[in-house]
Amino acid sequence: VPVITVAPATIEENSAAVGTVAGTFTATDEETPRSGLTITFTGNSNADGYYAIDGNNVVLTKEGADFVNAGNQLPKIDLTVTDPAGAHSNGEGQPTVNLVNDVPVITVAPATIEENSAAVGTVAGTFTATDEETPRSGLTITFTPGTNTDGYYAIDGNNVVLTKAGADFVN
Repeated sequence: VPVITVAPATIEENSAAVGTVAGTFTATDEETPRSGLTITFTGNSNADGYYAIDGNNVVLTKEGADFVNAGNQLPKIDLTVTDPAGAHSNGEGQPTVNLVNDVPVITVAPATIEENSAAVGTVAGTFTATDEETPRSGLTITFTPGTNTDGYYAIDGNNVVLTKAGADFVN
């Protein structure tokens, strides 16, 4: 019976590319040289197409590199070695992805406010805050130091709204 062992690699988020080695393998059989053995992914273990076999390496495809660079852990590598007589065995290994704490991003869209129609709570702008590692509910939104010193604005959900001082200033 042929034997296969998988040695998974460690990959850094944001540095994965097509061809990055996710693992290596060794396939042996007492009766068959390596060139006579067939190596395949076991079952549907590579259904997402993250991996390709290149020589004795399992490398990332574009899908795999994109998946890693988006901050995700890869699925295990699961390979089957088969000899010409149909005897086979499996080997697996779990690659490690070292995740990077990416910087959160915020975009602000200002609103138009008509003079003499502003009230407390009038929306002065909306914002979208995102982070690869943290859901919106876990992000803290504050005014940049040195801004809003007159207290014209308050944060309400994903809105920047006028306070009494802000409404009075607009009117």
